[in-house]
Amino acid sequence: ERLELPNQFWIPRVLLIFCAEDPVIFSKRIAQAHFLRQKTEALLLYNLYIDCMPVDKLRFLDEESFKRMKKWAFSTPGFRDKSALPNYFNRIEQEVRLEYNRTVNKITFDNMVLSDPKTFSYVTLPDKIEEKVPSKGRIQLPDYPFSRNRKAFSFNTLLTKPEVIVALCKVRAECNKVATMSLFFVTLIKGVRLEEFEQMQSQAHAQIQLFLSDSWINTLKKVLRASLWDVRKGWFNLRESNWEVYRKSKLHMLMEMIRYNLQDSLRYLVQDSLVNYTQMILDGCHSSLNCSSNFKWGEDLLNSNFKPRKMPIFILDLNLDNSGVHFSTALDRFKPVVVALFDKAITATQHVPHIEKFVLEEMFQSGTPLLESVWHNEPPVQELRNTIKMAIGKALIPLKSYAKEYEQFIELNELDIEKYVNAFSNLDPTVHEVKLEVEQHLKKKDQIENTIPSTITIGPFTISVESLRTNLSKKCNNLAQSVLKVFSKKLEVQVEEINDDFKMINRKLFEKPNTIEDLTEHREWMKKIPEMLKANEEVTSKILVDYDIFDEFYYNLSDDDFEAKWSAIAAPHLITARMEAIKAQHMDEEEHFRKIQLSDQSTLQERLEGLEMVVAGFSAYTDMHRAHEIGNEVRRIHKQLVESQHLAQLYNSRERLFELPVTNYERLYKMVKEFHPYRDLWTTTSDWLRWYDSWMNDPLTTIDAEQIEKNVIESYKTLHRCTKFFKDIPGNYSYFN
Repeated sequence: ERLELPNQFWIPRVLLIFCAEDPVIFSKRIAQAHFLRQKTEALLLYNLYIDCMPVDKLRFLDEESFKRMKKWAFSTPGFRDKSALPNYFNRIEQEVRLEYNRTVNKITFDNMVLSDPKTFSYVTLPDKIEEKVPSKGRIQLPDYPFSRNRKAFSFNTLLTKPEVIVALCKVRAECNKVATMSLFFVTLIKGVRLEEFEQMQSQAHAQIQLFLSDSWINTLKKVLRASLWDVRKGWFNLRESNWEVYRKSKLHMLMEMIRYNLQDSLRYLVQDSLVNYTQMILDGCHSSLNCSSNFKWGEDLLNSNFKPRKMPIFILDLNLDNSGVHFSTALDRFKPVVVALFDKAITATQHVPHIEKFVLEEMFQSGTPLLESVWHNEPPVQELRNTIKMAIGKALIPLKSYAKEYEQFIELNELDIEKYVNAFSNLDPTVHEVKLEVEQHLKKKDQIENTIPSTITIGPFTISVESLRTNLSKKCNNLAQSVLKVFSKKLEVQVEEINDDFKMINRKLFEKPNTIEDLTEHREWMKKIPEMLKANEEVTSKILVDYDIFDEFYYNLSDDDFEAKWSAIAAPHLITARMEAIKAQHMDEEEHFRKIQLSDQSTLQERLEGLEMVVAGFSAYTDMHRAHEIGNEVRRIHKQLVESQHLAQLYNSRERLFELPVTNYERLYKMVKEFHPYRDLWTTTSDWLRWYDSWMNDPLTTIDAEQIEKNVIESYKTLHRCTKFFKDIPGNYSYFN
């Protein structure tokens, strides 16, 4: 008994075994418990029978009855242990005067080891009760040779031994079991496909054939041998090895009778199975049996006038592809398969062996006789077969007519969506034209869904049209969606162009100026933004009107299209709001750049003061041996002076942008002019010494005469200018001494 919890049950305690318990002890305990229960039940029955036993006209046990009871007790097979019987009868002789029924039953049940709860049935009673009958009212009866007739009857009958009767009863039980079987699976609860139907019926044939040839024969063999084994020599000797003796014995008659019983069972099995199989086919096809060969279905594809009496047998899929309208299973397969299963069922019972060879194991038999069953060419069998052929042929007529009605959808099914959409988009349709085209396809889709069923039953067939219906409906829907998709792509390109302009404006708005020049340029550009936004908003408004068609047909734009659309709508407002924030940001950045300008100018002034001291110190350099060192220093100072000139120009331009007074850097330019002769002198001297060393030491093949001439002329001109400059400056003549 299961409790409310899923894995908890109540079980009797006697059936509970623990993990540490010895299984042998446990099994003995269970066996003892069952034995005690049987014994207790027998005692309860015994007491009940004793209490209900009538006591009227009781008689005492006489000597003849006691002898017969003693004889039968010793020959009764129900007692396991007969060693205690003498003691029991001694007690009976000592208690002769006890009441008969109570004494016999009490001894039997109280002292004997019962082998079965029904052991009390072996208690024997006297065969005859002698009573005095009045000698009047007698009639004269003619002589009747009862003994001779009884002897003749006993000689001819098989029912002279209990073992034979038991064997025949058991054989009849097995035959009845076979007669109730079926070679077909006819209790279908739903339709199946032809392949599954064929496999299912073939399995039923194989199971019955295996049962008849193996299990059934073995069972009959065991039944007969177990029942007749103890007969030993005589009419029913299973150990007989002489064929002539066997032919004259009653055992041969018994085998023949059993053979006829088995053949009857096989015939009942086959006949009933064939009738049931044929009836199943007729029940499915009965509504189409009067259908003519020129039958036409009509326009109504939803309803069927061909209904089976019970459940439909077969399931089919109606398909539509490039090859046309056809069923998932070819219709010309049904009749051969159904008839072949009919014939296979008959064949399945043609090879059942006779039981005689298996029962008489000690007798040699060259072959194995087979039991006769129903044959294929019997008139009733042929009539059933022809009935099945006719019924299936009639059932296929409305099926073919129904499939022919779907040829109207072949053109739609073969339509290439991509080619159709490309051809339509090349016409550059307007919004109105797109709307009409989409409405046409959606109307066709609704028509298909309303006129084509999911399934329909036609005789023994259940036709699944769901796949075809779904494909056609999906095709129409895809056509409508594809037209909308192409139109959305067209709008997407236009929106993307507008969004690109907005993105460019946003991108440039967020550019961070690094200098006051960038900031001034950014401000000038921002003044042009309102005009650009106005132009884009006019184009956006026209495109948004075209987007209404998608809402009308509940078309789901892709995430990218949806985002692009709303980005184009929201961009002008976002840009305007960002402009205000950026203008305030520019004020802070301008103040920041102003502070940087003042700091940089202060740094430049300090740098110029240092350069003045360095330039003034060049008049003290007179050692030609340090020409290379001084030349490098001169180049470094020249670079700093050039950088300072650029910075001075930059700071002056920024001062104008900040509307500050322009700083005068006249001393920088004067310093550059004063440093120029020193630069020419020492750089030319350093280069000359390097060239001279190369001319004197390098191979002649590496010397370029033209370059030497050019260098000498340039050096001469430079030094000539320096001579003029230094001659006019007092104290610097030492350079040319």
